[in-house]
Amino acid sequence: MERGVIGCGVKMMTIYDTFSKRNKTPEELNKPLIYDELPAGLREQIIYIFNELMNKIIISRDDILPLGRYIISSIRQELGLRILYPVSTEFFQGDKINWPDEFQAFFRSYKDTINLLDAIDVTFQSLDTYIKSKGGINNASGEIILENFIEASNKATEALNQRFREHRVGYQFIRNQIVRVDSQYLHAKTIAPVIKLLNDPIYENAEKEFLQALEHQRQCNYADSITWCCKSFESVMKIICDKRQWQYNQNDTAKTLIEICFENKLIPDYLQNKFNSLKNLLESSISTVRNKAGAHGKGTNNVIIPEYLASYTINMTATTLIFLIEAEKSLSRN
Repeated sequence: MERGVIGCGVKMMTIYDTFSKRNKTPEELNKPLIYDELPAGLREQIIYIFNELMNKIIISRDDILPLGRYIISSIRQELGLRILYPVSTEFFQGDKINWPDEFQAFFRSYKDTINLLDAIDVTFQSLDTYIKSKGGINNASGEIILENFIEASNKATEALNQRFREHRVGYQFIRNQIVRVDSQYLHAKTIAPVIKLLNDPIYENAEKEFLQALEHQRQCNYADSITWCCKSFESVMKIICDKRQWQYNQNDTAKTLIEICFENKLIPDYLQNKFNSLKNLLESSISTVRNKAGAHGKGTNNVIIPEYLASYTINMTATTLIFLIEAEKSLSRN
């Protein structure tokens, strides 16, 4: 069986369901996810994905070289590097380094995993910026076709995420950024669904805040991750209040907003008792986590936020946002 076959006119390299993938032992399938390294095989596959994406963009020959240099320059700038990785003199063209070789040498040899993940972010984001700056023009000389780039970029993202999963590397590329995955099961059941729900113009601010929480988690800024979780949680409730014209104050805390949602039967009366535990859980596990751990000054104490607490809060927040958004939709249907 094949996975990741690309249709609609944009063909990219197929990811095959090989013998070794089909015959992994339960121990191999349940290995802990890794975060502090990108295996050599994954690095090579990332290079293949990037090369395939570049080859599938319909673009004039005059633009290929500037596009490649733009990507490399963007990565250098964001990482604060004069050159991504030293390469031998055979890679020089005049006084300039051949950008594909610099890119490949960097992904094969660079040690800092966080910077490599940043480079993936920058690569896709700078491609998107460059292509859109061309306006999606299609003329006789074969200029860029924006629609084809979007499709090819989406397929490249699918391939990248599949390779992350195959190597048990705990990251995924979602909504144009790398996010950390604590459990592939939880990611599929909570993180991916809530991001899909938040990808609605009305929830734009809440989406940005939740993505900020994921980014802070990836950067190991766990207190900030918790704070942004709570901002997203409060934003969703305020958005629902605005949508429903329920009265509240902009400085209302999560506790008050939860009470407003209960009073306005976001949760039906016959479920009030059953969901009192949810209310208590929300107040104690999201709002209080922020108040005690993430949002106030440390003073002379160095408050250490453990990784597991940030992960718990993110998954709790995701589950709660799904519940609130789906409950509001149910009100609309009734």
